[in-house]
Amino acid sequence: MRAFLCLFAVFVLVACSDKEDKITLFEKGIRALSYEAYDVAVNYFERSCYAGFAKSCEQAARLYQEGMGIKIDHERALELLIEGCENDARTCLLVAQYDSPQLSKQQAQKLYEEYTDKACRMGQISACEELALQNSGRKATSYLRFACKNANAHCDGAKFYAFAGAFYFHQDERERAIPFLDKACKEKDKTSCHILGLALSEKNELDSAFAHFERACALGKLESCKAMLADIYNIAPNVARQTRERLCKLGDSKECLQLAKELTNEKRGKSQSESFYRKAIDSCADQDECDQIKEEWQEFKRPSPQKQKENSEQKPRIHESRI
Repeated sequence: MRAFLCLFAVFVLVACSDKEDKITLFEKGIRALSYEAYDVAVNYFERSCYAGFAKSCEQAARLYQEGMGIKIDHERALELLIEGCENDARTCLLVAQYDSPQLSKQQAQKLYEEYTDKACRMGQISACEELALQNSGRKATSYLRFACKNANAHCDGAKFYAFAGAFYFHQDERERAIPFLDKACKEKDKTSCHILGLALSEKNELDSAFAHFERACALGKLESCKAMLADIYNIAPNVARQTRERLCKLGDSKECLQLAKELTNEKRGKSQSESFYRKAIDSCADQDECDQIKEEWQEFKRPSPQKQKENSEQKPRIHESRI
C-alpha cells in the first residue's frame, strides 16, 4: 500500500511538472521571439505543442506559415495546428480555415468540413451555427442542437425551437425560422410569438402577425402589446383600450398616463383616471418624467373654473343678524 501511494505521488508530481514544462517552454519561445531568435522560438513552441499546449501549436504554425525567420512550410504548419486541435476547439477552426497553396479545392473543402464539425462537437458554438446555415434538413437541425447544447445545457423542446427560430431569424433566414418559431410559440414562448409576428409582418401577412403579437402580449411581452397599437392594424377602440391597460400593467408609464387622460374626459371616469395616474407615477422611468406626471395629476385634481364658481355659489351666506 505504501509503495502504491509513493507511486501515485510520483505520478502526480510528473503530471504537474509536465504542465509547468509546456507553459515554461511556451514562455521561453515568446522570449526567443522578442530577440528575433526564430529557430530557437519554433523549437520551444513545437516541444510545448506536443506536450499538449494548443497556444504553442498556433505560434509555431504561424512562424511556418508566414516564414518568419524560418523557411515557409505549410505542411508542417498544418500538422502543428491539427495537433493543437486535439485539445482546443478554437485551433480546430484554424485548421478548417487554413489557406495553403498546396491544397486542392477538394482537399480544402474536406479539411473545412471535417474540422469545423470537430470544433462544433468540442463546444465551439460559432462552428455549429456556421454548419447549420450551410446545411439543410436534419443535418442542419443536428448542428443547431449542438449549438444549443453548447450554449445552454437545458435546451430541449420549446427551448430548442426558440433557440433555432431566433437564430435563423437574426441570420435573415425567415423561411427557415418560421416553423421553429411557430412550434415554440405554441408552447407559450412569448419571445418566439413576438419574433414570429415580426417575420409575418415582413411577409405582409398582417392578420396572422397581429394574432401572434396578441398571443405574445397576453403572455406578457410588452413589445408585442405596443406592436398591436401600430396604425397598420387599425384595431377597434375597445381592443386598443384593453391593450393599453395591459401595457400599463406591464409597467409602461406613458400608456398609464394616456389612459388617465382618456378617462378624464369620460363620464364617471374620475376614480379610474386617478388610479392610472398613480400607476404612471409608480412606473415612471426618471425624476423628470415623474415630476411631469405629478404636475398633470395635480392639474387633474384641481377643479375647473366653472366647478369653482358652482362651489362658491353653493356656500351658505352668513345672515346679517349674526354679524
